[in-house]
Amino acid sequence: MRFSQPIDCTLGADCFIEDYVDTNPFEKTSQDHRCGLNTRDGHTGTDFALIDFASVEQGVDVLAAAPGRVFRLRDSMPDDRLQRGVTSQNACGNAVILAHADGYQTTYCHLKRGSINVSIGDTVERGQPIGKVGLSGRTAHPHVHFGIKKTARNSTRSELKRTINARRNQARRSGLTRQSITPQFCA
Repeated sequence: MRFSQPIDCTLGADCFIEDYVDTNPFEKTSQDHRCGLNTRDGHTGTDFALIDFASVEQGVDVLAAAPGRVFRLRDSMPDDRLQRGVTSQNACGNAVILAHADGYQTTYCHLKRGSINVSIGDTVERGQPIGKVGLSGRTAHPHVHFGIKKTARNSTRSELKRTINARRNQARRSGLTRQSITPQFCA
């Protein structure tokens, strides 16, 4: 599956990538896809940030990165840089989750309250606006947190958790650690 940029901006001009996915699952350190530090520990998406707060008021579209169907959404949290009322349960803020072919899901977090223009069950096309960049949830600057995950079809959450834990334990037993893979990928 191919995904497009999820925000209507020009990288390097009016937006930039602030953080990438943390690709180091073995230790309490972080590492981006280029073996650098442009991430933070446990970060699960890519943050496309706006260069200023005025852009939020003007409105910058968040775009569907691939065709799919609206699976979940939340559009009730205020845009609040002080993050009042934010918990681990709503840190994503106002959000849209799209389900795509082959079990993929994309998540779009920190949208502006009242800007989401799709409903659960709607079909969306690549590049279709689904909301606007905001300041909802756990954020102090305007950006969209974009996450991609592959889900297993016909699996329950507990089955997925057991599978993930079994694979992690197997990797640890076989001696697979960050140090053992670092020379293959990072200089």
